[in-house]
Amino acid sequence: MVGEGVKAKVTLKLVNVPWDQALDMLLKMNNLGMIREGNIVWIDTLSNIAKQQDEEAKAKESKVKAEDLVTRVIYVQNVPASEIQATLRQYLSPRGQLNLNPASNALVIQDTESRIAAFAQLVRELDLEVPQIQIEARIVQADTNYARSLGVQWGFQSLSSLSQNRVSNFRGQSASTDSFGNQTGNFLVNLPAAVGGVAALPAAGFTFGKATGDGALLDLRLSAGEQLGLTKVIAAPKITTLDKREAKIEQGQSIPYQTTSLQGTQTTFVDALLSVQVTPQITSRDPKEIGKQILLKVKATRNAPGAQTTAGAIITKKEALTQVLVRDGETMVIGGIIEDTQSNTVTGLPFLSRLPVIGWLFKNKSEQVQKTELLIFLTPTIVKS
Repeated sequence: MVGEGVKAKVTLKLVNVPWDQALDMLLKMNNLGMIREGNIVWIDTLSNIAKQQDEEAKAKESKVKAEDLVTRVIYVQNVPASEIQATLRQYLSPRGQLNLNPASNALVIQDTESRIAAFAQLVRELDLEVPQIQIEARIVQADTNYARSLGVQWGFQSLSSLSQNRVSNFRGQSASTDSFGNQTGNFLVNLPAAVGGVAALPAAGFTFGKATGDGALLDLRLSAGEQLGLTKVIAAPKITTLDKREAKIEQGQSIPYQTTSLQGTQTTFVDALLSVQVTPQITSRDPKEIGKQILLKVKATRNAPGAQTTAGAIITKKEALTQVLVRDGETMVIGGIIEDTQSNTVTGLPFLSRLPVIGWLFKNKSEQVQKTELLIFLTPTIVKS
C-alpha cells in the first residue's frame, strides 16, 4: 500500500540484493517510512505515519479513559508487600491507584480490568518463596605458651669467721631463711632461674669446703624451670535468616570506664563482644540448581578483655570483613591470624658471663615462646522446607 504523498523517481541497479534491504534504502533516500502488519506493508511520508500513530495513541487513551475502574485486593504471601510496591507503581494507568495494607500484607489496586489482570500476573512472578539459610560460624583461638629458665646461685666464706660450726655470713646479699630455718640467700652470685607464673622452681644445691684450718666453704645452687601452657577457645555462633536479608548475632559484656572532666566523673561502657554479621545470597538462577552456591558478606568480630591498666582493661580486637562464595553445606576458612613471639634473655655479670664454660657461673638464661592462632570457619546451609 502506497500513500498519496509518495511521489518520486529513482534509478536503481541491484545485483543479488534482498528486497527488504532495497526497500529500506529507498525509504531513507526519499524521507519515507513504513508500517508493517503481517504481510501488508504501508508506505507513506514520515509526517503522515507520525500523524497516524498519534491518532491511534489518542484513540487507545480515550478507550482507557472510558473503561470502568475496578478495585481488587492482591495478597502477597512470601515477601513484604512494601518491597514490590515501588516496582508495581510505575505500571499504573494515569487514573490508577496503589495502596498498601501492612496488617494483611496486601496490595489494594484500583485500575482498569486489563491493568489489574497484568498486575496480578506480575505479583505472582515477584512473590516467590524466599529460602532460609542457616549460617554456622566457628571461631577457634589457640594460645601456646612455653617458657624455660636456667640459673645459678653461689657464694663462699672463709672458715675463720665461722661461729659454732655454722655459716654466719656469705658475701653477697643479706641472708634469708626458709620455713625450716635453712639459709636461702646471701649468695655472692644470685641469678636464680625465673619463669613467669611459677612461684617455686626446682633447684639442686650443695655445700662443700674444708672443715679445719683456714679453708673456704662454697655454697652452690643450680635451678631450672620449664612451663608449658595450652589454651583453646572455641566459639560457635549460629543464626538463620532469609535469602538476601542481613542477620546479626552477638554475645559479650560491656566494660565500664570512668573519665574525669570539668563536668565530674562519668562512666562509659565499651563492648567486648563476639559477633557475626552476615548477609547471604543464593547466586544460582536455575531453580534446579538452588543451593549450589551462596555468596556471603561476612563481618566476624571477637573482642575480649585483656590485661588491666590504670585506665581500665585492654580490649583485644580480632575482626574479619570479607565476601566469599561457598557451596551449600560446605565449610570454608575465611580468615586466620597467627602471632608467634619469641624472646631470649640472658642476665649476668659483665665480662665474666661471656667467658667460655665458666661464664655459666655468672649468668642465667630465660627463653619464652608465645604463639597465638585464630581461625574463622563458616558453614552455610539452606534450610529445606
